[in-house]
Amino acid sequence: MIGESGAPASTMTSPRSLLGQVGAELWSIFTKRRSLLLGMVLNAVLATGYIAFTHQRGRFQPSTVPFVAAGFVIWILADVLTTNQLGVDADRVLASLAGGTRIRRILVVKNLALAILLLVIAVAVSVGVSAWVGRTHIVASSILLSLCAVFGWLALGNLASVVLPYRPVPLKERWKRRRSWLRWAVCVAAPYILLVVFPILAVGAHLAGKALFPRQVEHHIYGLRYALVVALVGVAYWVVGVVLAGWYAGVRQDRFLAGLRRPD
Repeated sequence: MIGESGAPASTMTSPRSLLGQVGAELWSIFTKRRSLLLGMVLNAVLATGYIAFTHQRGRFQPSTVPFVAAGFVIWILADVLTTNQLGVDADRVLASLAGGTRIRRILVVKNLALAILLLVIAVAVSVGVSAWVGRTHIVASSILLSLCAVFGWLALGNLASVVLPYRPVPLKERWKRRRSWLRWAVCVAAPYILLVVFPILAVGAHLAGKALFPRQVEHHIYGLRYALVVALVGVAYWVVGVVLAGWYAGVRQDRFLAGLRRPD
């Protein structure tokens, strides 16, 4: 169990139930970390513009409709909001670890809070785009594919969050701390590096769905059963990601805690 003596009083351990902790995390996002919401909104606006542009240019095919919402949430997730979940909230995380909360529990709480926000967006996009092209019957499949995108990406984000945690500082201060530039650049670039890795996970989930329901894939139907398999594979990725992140934070405890404590 990772901990730190003399940590700040504010923790993530109350209330004790998982549902209560997720609710408290959502409340913290809306009241204390609005920059996270601002980043999500900005990425959502950019993604909306891209979808509208490609549709007008004739690049938006009906057969790709089930994947639009998934692509939308990946666009939002490809940001430090998922690859630096711990560093951006370092004081509370350190206090929680000192209070006996395991890193896996902290990640699960943060992940579920983000997933709730993103799946609400995914539902809205799925309904809107499906209605736009007159294919409302594939809304459920679209939402399930988005589920895979959210949890598959969070699996990678969890690993990045324990390997490269860093405390954000204003750019003016960052400019003065030249020794921190290289590490900061790597941390900021992490989401874009993971964009290269994520397709591997996506292909694995697709192949699992195709193996069980080949006809749906061959005819570009991507029905509910195929989407359910893909979603379950995505959740499995997430479980593995949480376990591996907890294992790394335990094995490399000193390095992990030092990354959370360092001011840059």
